[in-house]
Amino acid sequence: MFRNFLQLSDMIARSEAFTPRKIAEISDLMQGGRDFVYLPEKGLLFVAMSEMKITNRIDSYLTNVST
Repeated sequence: MFRNFLQLSDMIARSEAFTPRKIAEISDLMQGGRDFVYLPEKGLLFVAMSEMKITNRIDSYLTNVST
């Protein structure tokens, strides 16, 4: 339906859609993921985590600023 709306068959002879592939699952985390970098050639996944509760984030900010 979306492809018809954009009239892709008229504009492009052949188009392919990206299909994501699940490579890992991270569950039961107390913090929220902010960013990630995946290096498939090395088999590494780096995830930047952050506190999600605003009160803890404010406390952390005030503690780090005062030192």
